Amino acid sequence: MNRLKQFFINTIIGGLLVILPVALFLFIMNWVFGIVRAAIAPLTNVLLERTALPDIVADVIVVVALILLCFVETGGVEPPTFALRTRCSTI
Repeated sequence: MNRLKQFFINTIIGGLLVILPVALFLFIMNWVFGIVRAAIAPLTNVLLERTALPDIVADVIVVVALILLCFVETGGVEPPTFALRTRCSTI
C-alpha cells in the first residue's frame, strides 16, 4: 500500500511539474496578446471598417505592417547618433 501511495504522489508531483509551466506560459502569452491587441486596436479598427477580414487576420496584418515599418529607410534623414559620430571623428 505504501508503494501505491508513493506512486500516486510521484505521479501528481511529476504532472504538476509539466503542466504548471505550460499553463503559466499560456497565461502570460494571453496577457501579452491582450496588451498588444489593445495597443493596435485603433489601426485594426480602421482596417476592419474598410475590409471584411476576421479580427485575428486584421491584427496579424497590423502587427506585420508595424514590424515592416521598422525596416523602412528614413529617406535620407540620418539618425542623430550617426551625425554626432561623424562630427566627432572629423575633430
